[in-house]
Amino acid sequence: YTLVPNPIKPIDDHTGLAFLSYMPRWFVLLYLKFIKEKYEYSQVTISGDWDVYYRFLPKLKKCFEDANFSFGYLPDSLHYPPLDTVPPVHKIGKSIKIFGFDLFFGIPLMANLLIKMGRPKQYYYPYLNLVCTPKKGKPQTKSA
Repeated sequence: YTLVPNPIKPIDDHTGLAFLSYMPRWFVLLYLKFIKEKYEYSQVTISGDWDVYYRFLPKLKKCFEDANFSFGYLPDSLHYPPLDTVPPVHKIGKSIKIFGFDLFFGIPLMANLLIKMGRPKQYYYPYLNLVCTPKKGKPQTKSA
C-alpha cells in the first residue's frame, strides 16, 4: 500500500506553495533556495532538504510495473483522506463571489470527459492510494 500526494493537486503539502509539482525539479530546488526566508517548510527529512519527487499516475504505474509489481487502487470507500473531505480535482483556479454569482477563473480539466474516454478516475484524486503486489516470477531487469 502506498499513499502519495498527486501532482495534479496545485498546492504542495510541505511548503504551501502553488504549482511546484508542475515545475522541473532543478527549478523547484533553485526557487526554494531563493525564497528560503519567505516560506515555512514542514520538514520531513533530518537534513531539511526538500525531498519531494512528484510523479503523475502514469509514471508511478510504470515504476511499479517495471519493478515487477501489479498495480491497483484502494476502493473509494477506504480511500484516505476520504474523498468527501478532499474531493477529486476537476479544475485548477479560483472561484470568487461577485454580486451573489460564483465566477471561476482558471483551467477546467475536462475530467468527466477524459474518464469516459478511459482515463482512471483516480488520476484526479488529490492523494493516490495505491495497492501494489509482487508478480510471480523473476523481476525484470533493464539492459544497459
